[in-house]
Amino acid sequence: MWLPATPSSVTGRINHAVVIAVALPSVLPLVLADVLVCPDSCWCDSGDTKSIAVCWDHNLTRIPQYFDKQLQEIALMFNSITVINDYAFHGLSNVSIMLLQYNGIREVHEQAFDGLVNLTYLDLSHNKIVKIPPTVIRNNEKLDFLYLNHNEISILGPFLFSVSLSVLDISFCKITFLPHDAFIGTPNLMKLKINDNHITEFEIYAFRGLRKLEALNCGNNLIKGLNSNLFFGLDDLKYVDFSNNSISVISPRLFAYNRKLRYLFLKNNSLSIPNTGPILISESLSHLDISFCNITSISSEAFINLTNLTSLRMIGNPLRHLNTKAMEPLNKLQVILFGPDASCSESSLKNIFKYFQQKSVSYYAPPLCSIDSAVTKPTIFYSSHPSPTMPPSQILQTNISDIIFHSKHPPSISNSSQLKVLVHVTHEHTILILAVSCILKICR
Repeated sequence: MWLPATPSSVTGRINHAVVIAVALPSVLPLVLADVLVCPDSCWCDSGDTKSIAVCWDHNLTRIPQYFDKQLQEIALMFNSITVINDYAFHGLSNVSIMLLQYNGIREVHEQAFDGLVNLTYLDLSHNKIVKIPPTVIRNNEKLDFLYLNHNEISILGPFLFSVSLSVLDISFCKITFLPHDAFIGTPNLMKLKINDNHITEFEIYAFRGLRKLEALNCGNNLIKGLNSNLFFGLDDLKYVDFSNNSISVISPRLFAYNRKLRYLFLKNNSLSIPNTGPILISESLSHLDISFCNITSISSEAFINLTNLTSLRMIGNPLRHLNTKAMEPLNKLQVILFGPDASCSESSLKNIFKYFQQKSVSYYAPPLCSIDSAVTKPTIFYSSHPSPTMPPSQILQTNISDIIFHSKHPPSISNSSQLKVLVHVTHEHTILILAVSCILKICR
């Protein structure tokens, strides 16, 4: 090939560029020294900290074949890629982040991610994956985060094999069942999200092997029962959420061996609380939510084995009586939220109000009402007073969690006859309006 005469100082660089232009296929742009090789459908950049390729929303139907080996992040979301073939990213040993969500992916081959030896973050969410090979990420020995949420996955045996994976999200995947040893191949998982599926049942050893698991979210499923040995061996478990299920019975010993458990959420179930004996046995539990669980009574021994409980939520239960003796084991209790989902507390709860005042426990409950639903003297107490100069708009924006009712600082109401209180309260937001109304009167 003939080249025109050029100064000797630049001849080598131009010859190098021409060789590249001739040798590479025509789909690649002309690449000069220190410039990333970038497919036509992508935008690539090599910054001070990392090299990235952004290929989203380009109607791609397959993975581009040519990526620069310097790349550290590849974004391929919002395309029309349906299959990830074996070795689709082979040779990209520097890539640590791979984004493939919103593609309509249906099939992932067993060796699809081989070669990504430094991959730490993989997002395959919002696709149409029904089955994924259990060994698909086995060779990605640094993979830490995997997101498969919003697919259509079925789990029939051990789901995945990875010694490095610590976070797995398979929520919104229409999963109906978890078999024995579903996660036995991912022993280092620390966070597992399986919420918002159609799960009705766990086999006894579904979570076996997850000794390092700290957080488990199983909310918004159709779970009816939990075997008493389900969480045996989960030594690091700290956070469990079973809100919005159909659980009716829980064994008191369900978490007896999870000695690091601190947070348990059972909101919106239909729990059958035993007339005698403890609800749960847990030496470590500090936060318990059993709101809206159709609980009508609490036995005097209900909390006897929850001596480290500091926060208790029981809102929305039709409680007609709460014995002060049931509260005595809770020496560390700081906040309690309780009462029926209505405008008035039962008059039988008057004694428990006094008990919380004596113990300086912050609490929330609807005010006491007479038989004819006429509001008596308000029994709402605040942990802190709003500033007299605080504008009403700012008060209205105050979060409900910041208006904890407290027995120590009752507000002084100079003209209670002018105080108008709503009677038919049907949910927590209306209770908040009631509280704000009182505050506004005081500020005036």
